[in-house]
Amino acid sequence: MDPYAAAAERVLAASGAEVAIWFVALPDGEGLEVATVRGDAEAAQWLAEAELRIALGHAFRAGEETVLALDGAQPVAYAQPVLSGGESIGVLVLAWRSPPEAITASARLAARLVAGEVSLGLARSEVERGARRRRAFELNDGVLQGLVVAKYALEAGRAELALDAVSGALERSRELVSAELADDVRPGSLARERAALDD
Repeated sequence: MDPYAAAAERVLAASGAEVAIWFVALPDGEGLEVATVRGDAEAAQWLAEAELRIALGHAFRAGEETVLALDGAQPVAYAQPVLSGGESIGVLVLAWRSPPEAITASARLAARLVAGEVSLGLARSEVERGARRRRAFELNDGVLQGLVVAKYALEAGRAELALDAVSGALERSRELVSAELADDVRPGSLARERAALDD
C-alpha cells in the first residue's frame, strides 16, 4: 500500500470522516492531482463545486488548514496542507456526505498528525535517496578513477602500475560495499557461503 493510502486509512479511522482524499502537487507546482481516495467517494461530491476547489487551491498555496463550506454555510470538508521545508507539497481533504455541524477538534488533530507523519516520511525518503546517491557516486568514483589509471598505465606499458591501480580500485570498492552492508554482510562471508555451496 502506498504511503498516502495507508495514511488515508488511518485518518479515516481517527477522524470520523467519510472520505479522505490526498491531493499532491503537479510536477510544475501549479496545481493538484489526486494521489488516493479512501472511504465513501460519494462524500467527495462537494469538491465538484467551483467555490470549494478555489478554497482547496488557497489551502494548498497558503499552506493553511481550511474548512471548506458552501456559501459560508455548514462545513462539508476540511483541508489540511502537507508541508515540506515550509512549502505545501499536497493537501489532505476530509469530507462528509452530510455536512457536520462543525469540524471536530479530533478530526482536525487527526488530519494534522497524519499530514505531519506523511511529511516526515517523505522527507526521510528524500534524505535516504540522497545518501544512496552519494554512496553510489563514491563507489563509482573510487572504481572509475582506478580503472582510468590502469588503462593509461597499460597503454604506457606499465603493467605493474596498472595492477596496483586495479588492486586499489578493488580495495576501495570492497571498503565502500563493506561499510554499506556492515550489518548484513561481513567481509569474506560471501566467499565462505560460496565455498560452502560448492562443497
